[in-house]
Amino acid sequence: MAKLPDFSKNLPDGWEDRSVFTFQGPESDGVAHFLILLVDRGAGDSELEEYAEEHIDMELEAMPDMKVLTGGVKTLPGEKQIYHVTYKMIAADDSVVIRRQVYSVEGGSGFVFSINFTKRSVKLLGNQVDQIIQSLVTGAPVE
Repeated sequence: MAKLPDFSKNLPDGWEDRSVFTFQGPESDGVAHFLILLVDRGAGDSELEEYAEEHIDMELEAMPDMKVLTGGVKTLPGEKQIYHVTYKMIAADDSVVIRRQVYSVEGGSGFVFSINFTKRSVKLLGNQVDQIIQSLVTGAPVE
């Protein structure tokens, strides 16, 4: 994983570092795009699939109208593995929302990437988002 700040060393007992990073992308179809990275330093010895499926279950429980389109483990360069899942849901304004989440587990920490797209913006920006996630997970620069 790319080097991220670890604030947990500066916290008193009972406090937990659950850092969230936001990467703002371009606007498309009137929608601002934000790639969110949640750092879960309490993942312990969770296996990737177990960690991802637990979070996916929580996501589907919270949003029962959301449907899973694709999902599974993918191996990145350097043999790093991620678990990716793509959902589809209908927003309150009847627009289609494509939600992508990517999970990674390394060194006792879990990393959850999330972004929402429109049907059009996923085609325009999806590859860029994949490159950003791959760069952050592998530590390699975006090409």
